[in-house]
Amino acid sequence: LGPGVLQKAATRGPMFLASEIGTQCCETGFGMPRERALVVGSLSSGYVTGFLAASFEWAKVQRSLGATVGSVSAKRRLAVCHGAGLRNAVFDATFFGTEHVARRYGNLPPEATYALGAVAAITLDFPLDVALKRNMAAPTTSPVPRVGATLLAFRLLRDRGFRVVFA
Repeated sequence: LGPGVLQKAATRGPMFLASEIGTQCCETGFGMPRERALVVGSLSSGYVTGFLAASFEWAKVQRSLGATVGSVSAKRRLAVCHGAGLRNAVFDATFFGTEHVARRYGNLPPEATYALGAVAAITLDFPLDVALKRNMAAPTTSPVPRVGATLLAFRLLRDRGFRVVFA
């Protein structure tokens, strides 16, 4: 299988199950109400799946450029994995949080709630994904970007009126 298929299988395949496990752990282990547990559980499971699948995604990006990941410093590999984890955490928490709120308070059918979740998640995910892909597309010998790149992506979201709301 190609790196793109492996990346999707590693992240989106277990997305629903991992989110539910994370949510239930937050509910039972920390006594959180369902809505808060859903966001926190999805953040954690999204981070883990994104972190673990980052190598597949990085290989996919490098392959599309006609290059290979090759020899990479541990610091650079960790930065890429951390960025992928953060990006997936934001995506999963937004997707499941929006779907839950739309279903509970909007009284909408499941196809509409999942569509709203997907639209919200993709919208928030886009600047983070662009920053991550640029980092992955950079030559493996280039310096590791500072945390400022991630903060810049969140600032772009904030400047466009996005707010993080916890139930």
